[in-house]
Amino acid sequence: MRKKKHFTGFILAVAIALGVLAVGCIFLFVRRGKHSNVEIPLNRLSEDGEYKFEGLEWGISPEEAARHLPYAIELDEYRNDYEGPAGTTFYKAEDGLVLNGQSAVVTFEFQDSELAIVKFDFHFHQDEEQGYEQWFETVSAEMLRLYGEESRSFENANDRFQSKGYIWETEQTMLQIVWMTGESIYPGIMIGVGRKP
Repeated sequence: MRKKKHFTGFILAVAIALGVLAVGCIFLFVRRGKHSNVEIPLNRLSEDGEYKFEGLEWGISPEEAARHLPYAIELDEYRNDYEGPAGTTFYKAEDGLVLNGQSAVVTFEFQDSELAIVKFDFHFHQDEEQGYEQWFETVSAEMLRLYGEESRSFENANDRFQSKGYIWETEQTMLQIVWMTGESIYPGIMIGVGRKP
């Protein structure tokens, strides 16, 4: 009789543990799904007169940024191997973010372990090439509405490469949107926010 009670208690404990594990997995799945393809808060790239992203303070460590963000970030092995000056480390959001229906790779650039730049890279593939200029104009117009007249703008064109962009600046920070295309590259648009060097 005593063996049967122990066995029943063991089965009950295992069932409860499996139930808790299942609820935890469902919670993590729902939470992760909730943040995949999160809309980029274009209207929240400025705070207290400075350009920022998600309220992150410039100069914080990767660990502090990870604690503050509503989604996970991970080392960007490719960029760390092939891009950036010495002392720069790149992290990326594990999940994609979107803006006006277009997905972006989000990169967090740390210089000497201090957050310096956040970039959103939008890559347009062959089947999307027709709409990238209109997408750029729509998003640029919204940024001009939100942040006022740009500090600087530029437009370059030659036989092999074209680019256009707007830059907003304060004494310490900047915000920009740039599109570029060329003979050997698909069109790309980048929105960046960061502290000045």
